[in-house]
Amino acid sequence: VHTDPKENLPLALSILQSCSLCYRWASEFAIFLSGRLEPSPEAALGGMTIYQSINTFCFMFPVAFSIAASTRVANLLGEGKPKLASFAGNVSIACATCVSIALSSLLLTIPDTFLPSLFAPNQVEVILETSRTIPLLAAYVFADGIQVALNGIIKGCGRQCVTMPIVIVAYWVVAIPLAYYIVFIRNDRQMFCDDSYFCGDVGLVAAMTTGTWVHM
Repeated sequence: VHTDPKENLPLALSILQSCSLCYRWASEFAIFLSGRLEPSPEAALGGMTIYQSINTFCFMFPVAFSIAASTRVANLLGEGKPKLASFAGNVSIACATCVSIALSSLLLTIPDTFLPSLFAPNQVEVILETSRTIPLLAAYVFADGIQVALNGIIKGCGRQCVTMPIVIVAYWVVAIPLAYYIVFIRNDRQMFCDDSYFCGDVGLVAAMTTGTWVHM
């Protein structure tokens, strides 16, 4: 069977755009912004890097259900069984939701300094900066786990182009501009403020969490 490359190109470009802009470029840009915070950019950069490492670890669990949903939905639709495909998608969402709730609850239950201390055991300033982001990380993990399951279903349906405007709006219209406003305009690049909790890495994480909820 010969496949026209023009048929696969839109799908490939959609996936490339979605993955790159969603989980790579936006996250890396947030880390870049953390390195410009004052008065300790090294601690802010270290805290944001550890935050992203913990976030990536938590993301690996629901993404497994996303891959399963993509495979099952695609196969069942190819067999002409849309009802079973819908059921498989619902099961994937339910499993990803349960895993995300469990991970979020774990992050809220354990001490905020526990996980950061595993990465930087002797760097108190970095540990404290990362620990401030853990409550927001719990909200991020919950939404991220559900959206990746939904994304897997969309990929299984071959409708990757649906995600393109969603990703652009969520991260490059909402999250990144909001992060820049909170950290650099409202709080003048300061890691700690007397009148605001959303300073430094916390402001960046709050903006990225907002973008993820929009994405979901």
